[in-house]
Amino acid sequence: MRAVILVGGLGTRLRPLTNQLPKPLVPIAGEALMSRTLRRLYKQGVRHVILAVQYLAEQFLAAYGDGAAFGLDLQIVQEPEALGTAGAVRYALDQTNLLKAGPILVLNGDELTDFDVAQLWQAHGQFGGVATIAVRQVADTSAFGVVASDANQRVYAFQEKPAAGTALANTINSGAYVFEPAALAQIPAQGFAMLERDLFPSLLATQALIYAYQHNAYSQDIGTLAGYLAANEAVLLGHLPHETVHGIQYAAGVWAAADAQISPSAQLIAPIMLGSGCVVGEHARLERVIAWDRVTIEAAANLNNVAIANDVQVAHHATVEGLALG
Repeated sequence: MRAVILVGGLGTRLRPLTNQLPKPLVPIAGEALMSRTLRRLYKQGVRHVILAVQYLAEQFLAAYGDGAAFGLDLQIVQEPEALGTAGAVRYALDQTNLLKAGPILVLNGDELTDFDVAQLWQAHGQFGGVATIAVRQVADTSAFGVVASDANQRVYAFQEKPAAGTALANTINSGAYVFEPAALAQIPAQGFAMLERDLFPSLLATQALIYAYQHNAYSQDIGTLAGYLAANEAVLLGHLPHETVHGIQYAAGVWAAADAQISPSAQLIAPIMLGSGCVVGEHARLERVIAWDRVTIEAAANLNNVAIANDVQVAHHATVEGLALG
C-alpha cells in the first residue's frame, strides 16, 4: 500500500505551540504524532509514504529523512503554495510520478487514531468504486463534514457542518480515503482545490461510484487545545493499548521524562506529561498539563488544562487555566 499524508496546514488554532513545530510533529505523550502515525501505517502494511508538506517543511525532512528508520520508503514533497487538500494530493503524485500507479491511500496528518487502513483498503477493493471514504458516527454533526450513503454504502450527498436538525446522516468524514487514478485525474493539475468542496461533488455530478466505509476506531483531531489535551489523555491513561508513553510513570496517568525534576511537595493530577529537562517547584499544582521539554514551573504555580511548548518558564504563584503557552 502507498499513502499520501496531508501535513501542510499552519495549525493556527493550536498556536503558540505550532509556532515551534508543525502540527503533525507536536508530541503526544512524549513522541511526535507523525512518528506514531508512521509506525502504525507500517504495522498495517503500508510501505511507501509521501508527505505533502508546506509549513516548516524542513522539520519533516530533519525528523524522518527517507523513512528507513520506520521501514518505509518515504518521500517529502513541498507545495510551492497552499494548494488545498485535493491540490496537495495531485501535486504530490505528479511530483513523484505516481498519479497513474494504482490506488492510493490519502490520510489527514493531524489525527491520533487506531484506525486500520488495511481494512479500508480491502473494503475499497470489494466496493469497486473510484473512491472510498472512511466515516464514523457522531451524535452532533454540526462541526463536521457529513457523508450520506444508501443501504449499499454508496455515497449520494455531502454536507459541510449542517445546522442542527438538517443533517442527512450522522456519519462524518474521518479523514481517510482510497482513490483510484481515475478519480485523482479529476483534480486540476494546478491551483487550489479541496477534496470536500471540489473533488467529491464533481465526482458525484458524473455519477461516479463513491462508497463509505464505516468504522468505530478511536479518532481525535489535535488541531485545538481541547483536542490536543484529549489525545494526550487517551495515551497517558492507557486507552489506546498499542500506543506507548515515552517516560516514567509516577502514578496512574502521571508521566515524566527520566531527567525531569519534580518537588516532592508538588501535586500532580492526571493526565500529566513532563518532557525532558522539566522542573516543577515546591507546592506547585498541575492538573491535566502537557509540558514539552525544558519547561520550568516555579513554586506554588497552579495550572489546569494547559499545554506548554519548549523552554517556557511559568512564574511562582502564577495561575493558568485553559491555555497553550509558548
